[in-house]
Amino acid sequence: AGDRGAVATVVPLAAGTALLVAFVVIERRGAHPVLPLRVVLDRNRGASYLMILLLAVGMFGGFLFLVYYLEVITRYSAVRAGIAFIPLVVCIVVGSVATNTRLLPRFGPKRLVAVASLVAVVGMLYFAQLTPSTSYWSGIFVPEVVFGVALGSLFGVSFNMATVGAGPDTAGIASARVTTGPPVVGGVAAVGSVPDWLVVPVGALAVDTTALDEAEGAELPAALAAVTVKV
Repeated sequence: AGDRGAVATVVPLAAGTALLVAFVVIERRGAHPVLPLRVVLDRNRGASYLMILLLAVGMFGGFLFLVYYLEVITRYSAVRAGIAFIPLVVCIVVGSVATNTRLLPRFGPKRLVAVASLVAVVGMLYFAQLTPSTSYWSGIFVPEVVFGVALGSLFGVSFNMATVGAGPDTAGIASARVTTGPPVVGGVAAVGSVPDWLVVPVGALAVDTTALDEAEGAELPAALAAVTVKV
């Protein structure tokens, strides 16, 4: 079973690497490349693409485990888990808009990236303190706000810098590269964020949480919990 697992992991990675190399070679030699390499090799634009890549991997991987925590550990339904994510989504939007309209013109991208990255680390470290009895407001809502604002700021700067300065012949591909990257990377990150050594600990935590039925310290307020989806 271990050998089959190794093959199932190594072969797709090797095939993906080979296809990526072939794509670069074809794009470099083609007269009309789909993705001109000068778009990616631009210093600011390339750094922005790398930032978006790292943000997508961290964001989707973090989202996956937070969903596991809410639905497996605290026994939230899918609807309640979705409601619990609303503050994070709102803060991402607010952080992105505020960065592009207010902060970026005043402080520039370098300072914003440095500060927002540190704030994002603080939010992730806050999430790392979660326990089966953690309260929603102090243990989930607060880090969602911190992490969401930082994430929105980083996305705002990265998206802006990835398209600024692009000429008429590359503006479309520069923008497309930004918008198509996170969903693809996010899917891979979500699937690859569950190594075998985490399956047993998660299952063990699920078994040990029966007492939460009586002491639901991480429950959302009744007003939010009563929200239902009507089709």
